[in-house]
Amino acid sequence: MTGFVSNPTPSAAPTTPAPATLPGDGFWPDLSLADLRAFTRLPTTVTDERVAEATRGALFAVARELAVWRVEREEAGFAKLELVPVQGMVSVGGEAVAVTLWRRAVHCYAAADLADTHHDIGATRDGQTRLEERASSADEHRRNALHAIRDLLGQPRVDVELI
Repeated sequence: MTGFVSNPTPSAAPTTPAPATLPGDGFWPDLSLADLRAFTRLPTTVTDERVAEATRGALFAVARELAVWRVEREEAGFAKLELVPVQGMVSVGGEAVAVTLWRRAVHCYAAADLADTHHDIGATRDGQTRLEERASSADEHRRNALHAIRDLLGQPRVDVELI
């Protein structure tokens, strides 16, 4: 009698759990991943690790777009984003306007990344429709991120050239 012997695959190495908050650097504030989940209404199928990774990418993208602006603000004596006035306003509803806009930009870029990369598995017509809706959603999130950044920079949202 011949027996079947199976070599079990080694279990995956334990991973470090995703943080609940991504710490800021002193100028940029801390960012709650739970708040990002609530903002984007992410399904539970998106892992915490994936959310953290998309958020790190979004933080980098926003920091890159605001790098010169940040240096100018720090040189003007603003040590933290929450102290920076935006179009003459420092806070609305008890929160710094600059923090609100910055967080919105980060959330929207992270949501766009997740919409682009976290697809349902399925080849049905319904699955294809959901994929198209996600692509549209990703574009809307990118637009909203750019609007938040332009608002923070004090720039108009639309450039029009008449010829």
